[in-house]
Amino acid sequence: MVIPIQIQSADKFIQKRSIENMINGAFIGMFIIMALYNLMLFINVGDRSYLYYVVYIVFLGLTQLFTLGLGSYIFPGNVAVMNTYVTPLIRIFFGFSLLLFAGEFLQFKTSLKKYYSVYQLLFLIYIISAAATVTGATRIAYTLITWGAIATSASLLIAVIILYIRGFKPAKFFIIGWGLFLIALLLTIARNSGFIPYNFFTLNLLIGSAVVELILFSVALADKINFYRRQNTESQLAALAIAKQNERLITQQNVFLENKVRERTLELIETNQSLSVSLDTLKAAQIQLVETEKMASLGQLTAGIAHEINNPINFVSSNVAPLRLDFNELFNLLNQYQQAANHPENTGLLKEANAYCNKIDVPFVKDEILKLLNGVEEGANRTAEIVQSLRTFSRMDELELVEANINTAVLSTLVILRSSIPYYIEIKPILDNVEPINCYLGKLNQVLLNLINNSIQAIKAKRVHHNESVAIYTRDATDHVIIEITDTGIGMNEHVRQRIFEPFFTTKPVGEGTGLGLSIVFGIIEKHHGTIQVQSEPGVGTTVTINIPKNLTAPKMDEEY
Repeated sequence: MVIPIQIQSADKFIQKRSIENMINGAFIGMFIIMALYNLMLFINVGDRSYLYYVVYIVFLGLTQLFTLGLGSYIFPGNVAVMNTYVTPLIRIFFGFSLLLFAGEFLQFKTSLKKYYSVYQLLFLIYIISAAATVTGATRIAYTLITWGAIATSASLLIAVIILYIRGFKPAKFFIIGWGLFLIALLLTIARNSGFIPYNFFTLNLLIGSAVVELILFSVALADKINFYRRQNTESQLAALAIAKQNERLITQQNVFLENKVRERTLELIETNQSLSVSLDTLKAAQIQLVETEKMASLGQLTAGIAHEINNPINFVSSNVAPLRLDFNELFNLLNQYQQAANHPENTGLLKEANAYCNKIDVPFVKDEILKLLNGVEEGANRTAEIVQSLRTFSRMDELELVEANINTAVLSTLVILRSSIPYYIEIKPILDNVEPINCYLGKLNQVLLNLINNSIQAIKAKRVHHNESVAIYTRDATDHVIIEITDTGIGMNEHVRQRIFEPFFTTKPVGEGTGLGLSIVFGIIEKHHGTIQVQSEPGVGTTVTINIPKNLTAPKMDEEY
């Protein structure tokens, strides 16, 4: 090995050494930052590739540290032990970490089965090098380590090129990293053998390529995640295409079956004309009962809204009289000052105005006016909020699909029901950031109104109330929105739960319910092509879960609810 020797003055040596220490410190700091960063990624992601990469960075940094001659700071006075045992062992562990990281990241065992035996032989080279180091054959150990590094770099470079050709795109960063490392290693060997000059560039060539290699490997790890994410997205799209194809086939089959059913239905209609009158009568009775249920809900809404609007209106009107009194006092004060200004020779007018000013306490009047105006503003805002919520319920029978936000519908329903909620019931709206959906907004408002009102009534039916609440959750899924309403009411047994959607079935006393509320809810959810599930336990409470598709394309409803 060629070792250059330079003779310099003390000042120039210290200056040069300081610059080298700064550069080496920067390199060491970069290694530490990269190790900590990838260790954090391993903790968050859990991929073993990051763990092996951290070990690789540690031993690569130690290798470069000893190459720069900084190992003497760690082993002062034991240069022979450091050169004979520590330095070669660190390089051997570096080779092991490199092979572990590459094998885990590139999945050689599954992606390159033919290459896997060669990959295992590379471990054997480093094992022999370790044995030579332990037995004191230092020269042989260093030679094996050098040729092992060349063989490892060349072999991995070929393997990565094969993987990249096969479509593993993150391998492109490895190609560049391995190539630079191999070139730097060959140039370093040539420098040590005297074939190329020994200068600042060739001295730091290996550590510079190591830093570039670290950056490229980090980018490769990130690109690997994106690569698998794209593959996952493509597989999901393929599965979605298959699902749509199946849906199309099912739809075609349904159309065929519907045509057959329609033909059979026409035959049955022709043979059962006598039943048409009875059927019309039953439909008229059903419509009348549904309208009765609507009127009952409307009456409840009207009473609640009247109570809600009356509160802020009374608050505003109660502030008008004191506000007028305060303004009259200020107007009188202004008139007195105006008279004093018009008759400056009459000093008594100014004294009377000042005395009146002290009497009415102007700062207090100003503060009271501001407070009264704030109260009026609050009452007006409260009234506007109620009116805005009423707009949501202004077209309950509208049969056109509109794009609406479920969270807004929930909050509007809670404003409408505010007056009917007792003080001992806590309302907990836990609303996710859901996408707008196509729906019949008036009908969904009716569903929310009925279900939340049922939860409130179920809690009211309890004899003792303690920590009562109604929790309303909204969650966003891939193709649908989830609405979940959970209460701490009296609950229901399995027999009642199985019959709650039957028309005219009710557990309320005679005169308090028609038994159509949940039947109407079920029909509305069905028309939205959604689902509704109920879980309940007596004495514990009830949970109602609704799934509504986001992109409803069904025709207008044929029936009125």
